Amino acid sequence: MSTLKGKRILLVDDDKKSSPYLIEDLKDTYLAEVTWLTKADFVLEALTESNFDAVLLDIMMPIPDAWNADDTSKADKGLSTGIILFKMIRSKFAKLPIIIFTAKTDVNFDDQFTKTHRKPEFVSALVKTIIKLLKHEN
Repeated sequence: MSTLKGKRILLVDDDKKSSPYLIEDLKDTYLAEVTWLTKADFVLEALTESNFDAVLLDIMMPIPDAWNADDTSKADKGLSTGIILFKMIRSKFAKLPIIIFTAKTDVNFDDQFTKTHRKPEFVSALVKTIIKLLKHEN
């Protein structure tokens, strides 16, 4: 079994039903250190203040007031929030591994430092992706 012992993962997901199980599995089975944020508002601050090894990012996030600029539907705004957040993270942390973790089927950001996984997903598949992306980082 692959482990993430000592690796710091930032989970950004507002899903309060399944995220605790994901966190428990990442911590207990794969030995990762996990910080969980349920809102997009503080992600850049957390990334700047702490040295995370990877980000698990749900791109359908609650809408921070500062980003609420248009009158599209809530789902479109939520997706826009996630895409804006992803681009902000990527612009400041170019080589930080990011796993886009979403129920949306029409979103794909895959490149050397980013992979897209569809919810629900086995934690083992997410861990394999994180390990693979961490190897590209070095």
